[in-house]
Amino acid sequence: MKKLFLFLVFISFGKAFAQSEAPSNLAAVAVSSKQVNLSWKDNSTRELGFEIERSTTSETAGFTKLGEVAANVVSYTDANPPANTYSYYRVRAKLTATTFSGYSNVVYAFPPVAPNISKIEVKGTNWIAITFKVQGGKENGNVVIQRRQGQGGAWSTIGSFDSNLTFYDDQTVPLDNTEYCYRVSWTGAPNEYSNIACATTLASPPNPPTNLSAVAVSSSQINLSWTDASNNESGFEVFRSTDNANFSKIADVGANVTTYANAGLNASTRYYYYVGSQRGGTPSRTKSNTADATTQSALPNAPARLTANATSSSQINLSWADLSDNETGFEIERSTDSRNYSKIADVGAGTTTYANTGLVSNTQYCYRVRAKNGAGNSGYTDPACATTQAPPVTIPRPPSGLTATATSSSQINLSWTDNASDETGFEIERSTDGINFAKIADVGANATTYSNTGLNASTRYWYRVRANNSAGASSYTNVADATTQAPPVTIPRPPSGLIATATSSSQINLGWADNASDETAFEIERSTDGTNFAKIADVGANATTYSNTGLNASTRYWYRVRANNSAGASSYTNVADATTQAPPVTIPRPPSGLIATATSSSQINLGWADNASDETAFEIERSTDGTNFAKIADVGANATTYSNTGLNASTRYWYRVRANNSAGSSSYTNVADATTQAPPVTIPRPPSGLIATATSSSQINLGWADNASDETAFEIERSTDGTNFAKIADVGANATTYSNTGLNASTRYWYRVRANNSAGSSSYTNVADATTQAPPVTIPRPPSGLTATATSSSQINLGWTDNASDETGFEIERSTDGTNFAKIAEVGANATTYSNTGLNASTRYWYRVRANNSAGASSYTNVSDATTQAPPVTIPRPPSGLTATATSSSQINLGWADNASDETGFEIERSTDGTNFAKIADVGANATTYSNTGLNASTRYWYRVRAKNSAGASSYTNVADATTLLAVPATPTNLTAELADYDQIRLTWGTLSNATNVLVERSTSPTTGFAQITQQPATSTSYVDLGLNEQTTYYYRIRLSNAAGNSGYSNVVSVTTPEVVISVRPQLSEVGLTLVAYGQTLRIQNERFQPLEIDWKIMSLNGQPLKTDAGIVAGKQAWIHDLSALRGGVYVVIVNAENHVFSTKIVLN
Repeated sequence: MKKLFLFLVFISFGKAFAQSEAPSNLAAVAVSSKQVNLSWKDNSTRELGFEIERSTTSETAGFTKLGEVAANVVSYTDANPPANTYSYYRVRAKLTATTFSGYSNVVYAFPPVAPNISKIEVKGTNWIAITFKVQGGKENGNVVIQRRQGQGGAWSTIGSFDSNLTFYDDQTVPLDNTEYCYRVSWTGAPNEYSNIACATTLASPPNPPTNLSAVAVSSSQINLSWTDASNNESGFEVFRSTDNANFSKIADVGANVTTYANAGLNASTRYYYYVGSQRGGTPSRTKSNTADATTQSALPNAPARLTANATSSSQINLSWADLSDNETGFEIERSTDSRNYSKIADVGAGTTTYANTGLVSNTQYCYRVRAKNGAGNSGYTDPACATTQAPPVTIPRPPSGLTATATSSSQINLSWTDNASDETGFEIERSTDGINFAKIADVGANATTYSNTGLNASTRYWYRVRANNSAGASSYTNVADATTQAPPVTIPRPPSGLIATATSSSQINLGWADNASDETAFEIERSTDGTNFAKIADVGANATTYSNTGLNASTRYWYRVRANNSAGASSYTNVADATTQAPPVTIPRPPSGLIATATSSSQINLGWADNASDETAFEIERSTDGTNFAKIADVGANATTYSNTGLNASTRYWYRVRANNSAGSSSYTNVADATTQAPPVTIPRPPSGLIATATSSSQINLGWADNASDETAFEIERSTDGTNFAKIADVGANATTYSNTGLNASTRYWYRVRANNSAGSSSYTNVADATTQAPPVTIPRPPSGLTATATSSSQINLGWTDNASDETGFEIERSTDGTNFAKIAEVGANATTYSNTGLNASTRYWYRVRANNSAGASSYTNVSDATTQAPPVTIPRPPSGLTATATSSSQINLGWADNASDETGFEIERSTDGTNFAKIADVGANATTYSNTGLNASTRYWYRVRAKNSAGASSYTNVADATTLLAVPATPTNLTAELADYDQIRLTWGTLSNATNVLVERSTSPTTGFAQITQQPATSTSYVDLGLNEQTTYYYRIRLSNAAGNSGYSNVVSVTTPEVVISVRPQLSEVGLTLVAYGQTLRIQNERFQPLEIDWKIMSLNGQPLKTDAGIVAGKQAWIHDLSALRGGVYVVIVNAENHVFSTKIVLN
């Protein structure tokens, strides 16, 4: 009963004592919307720290832990309190890991709402207003308003007012047209500012310009100039009128500009102008004076629709359309190259034809025409070209002297004599029976040879040749025949394009191209280093794939393939490699054997066993109650230790660890716990009585007295001169001996020892020394790393590593079978090379080496072998009989005879001038053909070939040449169309290349019904289609042609011709108006008895206003307007009467 009483008394006393250690005098101050400062009194002498709690509910409930501070700290800052809300705070001391003092008093704070500017307004040149909100109420202090100029100016306070204020008019802004920024704060939180709001004051209006003048400089341009009377404008506005009443702005120009050129005007027209200045969008209050000028008279319109038609071999007739009524004549120019023109004639006004005679036959001429008058020359027509007719063509003379020579099992070469100068080509015919012939080729003019390839071996063929041109074909040559040679058996062509693809962690699939038809099988070789290959399989003829299975995962393999038959094996394909896939990733095995060891009062070291090889990291978790764990660290793959520092002294911690990788996390280890140590200990007492004893040529044993009971280890230091010591080892607590091994023989060493623990190290023992014994003589260590390298056909060089320092020499042994060795030489100590000369060529030799001294001979090195080189290689015999045949506009095929059996390949060279050659390709051994693609059309190329091997290159073959065929023109893509006149459409297609003619087709449907309407020379870039129907949509397309054929069609374009109104009386029934156009007069008739107010304008077809007027037409009266200033053509008239708009087209003659 007494014990129970004492226990209860102890508990009551403990609770009272804990409460007496509770912090007191807690205070809270809200300094901004984002900060509350707390402070309290520390009433404990043994706390580990303080826990701070916050509630937004009430001062008795809803508290959660906000943070912790260390022992003796009596303040805390809440950096994220909820704004505009009461926050309640309390604090308690942390006495142990699981016990706490009572709570402090509860305090509250009410963080204010952050200041905010919601609106900024510009009200004048020196006036800006802002709308804002701060914490209201006089008890909360004043609102402070600050201003700065621009983004980089300094802030200045412009006022401090009652914090209930939400609007401020700043009418003292210093500068106009300048940006100013504002921010607000309040004295309750002087360092917390609102957002920044910026605005630019209005600009003061500038002075207007003066002295405006207008000068007409051409029929379409008037130049303006004025005086700049302001120094603060940001630009000028230019206004124009055609009646000096209704002005509209036509341009803006920059500050300080005093001129403007108004282009694109109508000829012989009066224009009025004034100019105003503006600053920042604010215009001047008045404008300049008004100035006017009248544009000069117009040049004549350019003629159009020029056509050229060759009527004979010496005459071309021209015709064109006269689109002007003020020309005095026309100039006719001619060109023979479509670029450089010269005048050949002048004809009078109104003339629209011209006959150009005395021309050269079969020659293209291009023409252009322009009108002229006193104001100058008009623009030119589009060029028109025509070619004079050619003289009659006759059938060419026949060739003769045809011979046929078989040069291989598949080729016969033909040659003949060309007896004509006017042929366009030759037809070559062949027969397999000497009676029935069929054409096999056409060759160009002046050709006298032809190579017929792709023939059957041991077969007789007959040939004949004739010349042709546009007049017909000549008679045939004599018939010549030859029999192809028997076919040789050759090594098959090598396969190519080898690819290797890893399909799993143990399989790689191969694929290649089979380039031969005579192989019997393929050999597949593999390498694991990219250098040394070994055959792994044979597959049958025509095979192009192979699957290599049973491979190691994540391993790179190299492959090559060659074809073979009875004649031998081809060269290899390219080497292809692939790396097998990695095995699938799985969750790593969990670590185990977790132990936790406290190493100090603030550190616990962890250790565990890593049972996985595929983890990427370990997660370490800690608990302070053995139940609730939280991750404290991640460590890398293969880690097995972790030091947890910064812990509380004398505190128990629990730990667990798990591994993870991309597949997930393993299960946890066992839970391990440890309690941190008590506060630090003192430096241990030093050891004494150190002695040192040499026990061999490489070992000295130490012994000493341990005079301390609290050391954690001993440090052992060594010196080779008795003065300078360095630590060589640490041994554990209570150790009194140490063996120092690996020493040099016959050498004196000095030692000293000291104890240490977490408090530090003791002083040293006495210094003890000993000298190691002399070493015994032993058999030397064997050499290693023997290599053998053949440097010629009679010499192999050896090299090895000398691993001993006590050998007296080396013995070198050789074998010719890899089994039976005989000594061939002895070399001195430290030698690492030997050259074995006088050997047989192309012979394999094996070698081994051992060291020796007075104690005997070491074991041998590895056996290394090498094969002496083969005798020198000679340059191969050159190829011969090179032929070149053009097969298309971009390809020429070559063929030659291979006269060597030791070449490794052939070099093919090309020239574009027959003199300067450059290599374009290498082909493999035994090749006798090559196709050169990607060439330019209609271009002559020269070729030569030579063989090569490791000894060098042979001389070249004969030079063979061929000319690529003419290419079909490219499809045109830039066709455009526009309305040239009411019944004319102009097509434009730009500059063309590789074409002779342009074929123009037209339809009234976008997809069908196209028919050719003209053929234009390729030098033309446009065409005008005349005499079209009104209100009709026409579709056009073009294609190009030359001797090789026609291109594809261009894009399809379309234009709709307008409706034409000539002297028609359309009536607008709602308002009673009638409009009549006749000659060069426009009549607007009011059919009503009441007067009618109207305005009207006449416009060109492209929408340019040409003439406007407005007024009142009396009842049953008419306005008659003279339009003689406008040239003949189609125009649009727009009339506006009583809010009705009436438009129609008219034609002026």
